[in-house]
This record gives sequence, structure tokens and C-alpha cells, in this order.
Amino acid sequence: MPAPMTAQQKAAVSDFVKVAGIDRTTAARLLRGNAWNVQQTINAYYGNSPQKTTLSKLFDQYCDDPSSPDTIGMDGMMRYLGDLKVSVESIGLFVVSEIVKSPSMGEMKREKFIEGWQELGADTISKQQSLAKSIQSQLPKDPAVFKRVYRHTFSLGINSERARTIDLEMAIEFWKVLFSSQGWRWASKTTDWLALWQEYLLSNWKKGVNRDMWDQTYQFALKTMEDERLGFWSEDAAWPGVIDEFVVWSNEKRGVMQKDPDEMEM
Repeated sequence: MPAPMTAQQKAAVSDFVKVAGIDRTTAARLLRGNAWNVQQTINAYYGNSPQKTTLSKLFDQYCDDPSSPDTIGMDGMMRYLGDLKVSVESIGLFVVSEIVKSPSMGEMKREKFIEGWQELGADTISKQQSLAKSIQSQLPKDPAVFKRVYRHTFSLGINSERARTIDLEMAIEFWKVLFSSQGWRWASKTTDWLALWQEYLLSNWKKGVNRDMWDQTYQFALKTMEDERLGFWSEDAAWPGVIDEFVVWSNEKRGVMQKDPDEMEM
């Protein structure tokens, strides 16, 4: 007799049932055979990937510039997201952008559009809509899925091929969506870390946000959720300078005593 399902496994069953439209018993059996990985189970269930021609024709419906037949611009993407019932103000925008590997905000390329949806076995708007919702529902409970979406979101803020940073204001708006209840909430028992991070940056940081700062902010966020007193931090660690300065600032603001360096080595 199989062991009782965990809460996360039950959620996976619900997500798979929504996409495939099958009963929960069958869904659980298929998921169990794929290590409870929803996307892997969907790929296995649908068998053959959708034909490239089908996805290519779907892509053509949203092309808005005949002179660039392999690119969907802002207008076309807005229509596409509307058909998927994804709000541009929600984290769903970041989910879809990650699937199709949008090179920038409001842009999709034919090759990546086809590859992304082909890998997930979704060649119709209805299937894509269901899968986008399923992936979005996994963000708060699956760190690997959230990290994938989080990392790709940085590229949406790059406004030119030569740019290496995104504007601070844009980065903060991205963080406010990603680190909210829609995605992965950055707040521990006694501290709203996202609010502190935002307050510190707006008051003290005058530069843009580069890839290292973006990625390290996520790693730092994970650590703060494990230890809100920031005992993991030290001046000798390889955190970016902005995080070092934030730690000192936030400790003073929260009234947290810094440990003596000699005490930390004991």
C-alpha cells in the first residue's frame, strides 16, 4: 500500500489534474512514476511534443511587424497575454516570459517560443494557459521553479544589448512582485525583509542593479528566512558590498546587536 501523500504531493496532483483533465488516482500514479515532478509528468503524459508547425502558426497570429516575422513585439505580446488571461501586473508575466525565454520585456522570438512550449507539450492557447497557471501555483512551494523564473526576470529589465544593469526603480518593482505572496514572500516571523531592502536601497543606493547583485539578493533572501538575526553573515564572506552595508543598516534599524568578530570564531 503506497504511503500517504504529503501536502506538496497533493498539490502536485491538483496541478496535474487541472492540466490533463484526468482523475486524481491516475494523476497520482503518473506523478509517482515521475518523482512527483509536474512538468516531467505532463511531458510524459502527452507523449509526442506538439508539432513545430502548429506552434509556428500560433506565433504568426501575434506577429505585429511584417518586417520582423520572427519577433513578436509589445502589441502582439499584450494580445497574447490577454488570450492567456495573464495580467501584465502579475507574476504570470514573468512565468510566461521565462517559458518562452523573452529576451526583453514585451518581446518574444519564434525559436524560443516554439522550444519553450514544445518542451512542455502545449501547442494551443488553452494548454498554455493551464500550464502557465500550474507553474505559477508552484512558485511559493517549489524553490527550483521560483529560482528559474527569478533569474530570467533580470533579463526583462535590460533595455539594450550593451546594458549590464537594470534601473534600480525597475528592479524594486520586479522584487515587489517576485517576493510577494504571488511568488515567494520575503518576510520572516518578525521582519518584512522586502520592505527593509526597498527602504535601504531607495535611501542609500544610487546605482543600477547588475546580474551579481540580482542573483545574490535571492541567495541572501533565502538565508534571512533561515536566520533572521543574520548570524550567517560576516565581513569576510563574498557578499556584494551593498548587502554588507544593508546588514549593518538593518541590524541598527531592528536593534540587533552585532556579534564581536572574536566571538564569531569561537
